[in-house]
Amino acid sequence: SSSSSDQQPSPPPPPPPPRVVLVIAATNRPDVLDAALLRPGRFDRHVAIGLPDAAGREAILASHARRVRTDGSVDLARVARATSGLAGADLANVVNEAALLAVRGSNGGGSNGGGSADSTGATHVTQQHFDAAVAKQLRYRPGGSSAAAMAAAVLQDLD
Repeated sequence: SSSSSDQQPSPPPPPPPPRVVLVIAATNRPDVLDAALLRPGRFDRHVAIGLPDAAGREAILASHARRVRTDGSVDLARVARATSGLAGADLANVVNEAALLAVRGSNGGGSNGGGSADSTGATHVTQQHFDAAVAKQLRYRPGGSSAAAMAAAVLQDLD
């Protein structure tokens, strides 16, 4: 008969697998990141994604413009050419601002002209609204200047 003292102790359980922490972050202002975040060993990879080119800006504008009613005068390729240097969020703001200008204008609250309306009375965003929204975005963006707004106006006039 064997006693409990003759039994082999069971081996310790294997250690748990190492925990993997995956951090994905984005910023459009890498120049203001704390240096402690950028020390070696903190992040394995840094991936820089540049600003969109004209075709990319047009695709971004088209994606956001699907949510607003536009009339036949809107030329998103023209808007894309006038928005060099803007990121996707800036382009979303351009579309939103154009829509706001159209609504304000149709309600008599704006000086940028009302949006065109169809037979149901629905307001449409026009090229004029987009032009005003681009000028405003270029004027008020960080690092923007009246020179940038003037350059955009010149580019639009070349169309």
